[in-house]
Amino acid sequence: MLVVIIVYTLEVRCQPFDRSVMLMGWRVDILGDLIHTKQVHQTNAMIIQQIASNQTEVMLADGTEILVSYTTPVAARIPGRGWVRTSHKWSATTTKHINKWLINNRGDANVPAVDQWEIDKLIAF
Repeated sequence: MLVVIIVYTLEVRCQPFDRSVMLMGWRVDILGDLIHTKQVHQTNAMIIQQIASNQTEVMLADGTEILVSYTTPVAARIPGRGWVRTSHKWSATTTKHINKWLINNRGDANVPAVDQWEIDKLIAF
């Protein structure tokens, strides 16, 4: 059993796993031997946050996180499935947005590419 105690810690090392858990208002991503934490305020609503110019992060109540570049959802972290990115080639700038978001949140940009529709339907209400 893996026990993680977070006391103002952003990264600690542990045994290799690959999953995410919620712990006292923190999302704990266990990525290989790296643990990345992010404080999350859980509500029943969607959280929309502009993270940079032409880049928006959408967080759904179920824990899904979606990167929107300009007006198009292009990458996501889906609970129970993991990280994905669009297989569609939009532009060099959008590719940079995707890579930067994945590296900042996951540690690297090497994730499965999925059909654009798979990401679109995450926010198609």
